[in-house]
Amino acid sequence: MASPAVTVSGPQLRQRVKIIDRPHRIEPDMSKITNPELRKIIERNVAELNVAISSGIDKTAKTCMILSGSIAEALILERLSRDATVEAQAILVAQSLVQNKPSKPNDLLSWTLANLVEVAQNIPSPVLPSDSGPQIGQLRHWRNLVHPGREIKETASKRVNPTKQRAKNAVGFLEFIAHELNL
Repeated sequence: MASPAVTVSGPQLRQRVKIIDRPHRIEPDMSKITNPELRKIIERNVAELNVAISSGIDKTAKTCMILSGSIAEALILERLSRDATVEAQAILVAQSLVQNKPSKPNDLLSWTLANLVEVAQNIPSPVLPSDSGPQIGQLRHWRNLVHPGREIKETASKRVNPTKQRAKNAVGFLEFIAHELNL
């Protein structure tokens, strides 16, 4: 016999929607992070992001957007510099780039997020899929809201405001990057 349908309304429905709507903790596999300096930065930023998420992403949207971009950049940098072979390939690719070429191709620590992504997608065994570029570009724009002048320009001209939905997308895309990097 089939069980009767359960009707949920009012406070119960709002509570269930709130639970579904809240992103969960971000937990990249830190055991694979070999650079101790990057590990410290990533651990700190992930801890701060998780505090922001648990405080309510609607109240901490800008923080979530900025930290997601920062963590993504650190994860990509770590992956490209994890072993000598991949780092050497990354430098060769960086030297040959026409677009998004780093000003110092031999110094991964000086590369921008755009440089890291371009190289990560174009090394012989890419560590990021080619379709991740537009989303990472968006994450980079959101992360740049840390600069007050940029925030004023971006919110006025492009209507890029820190919102709950953008923050959820930033956190979700960070999870995608961590998954693609096997972290």
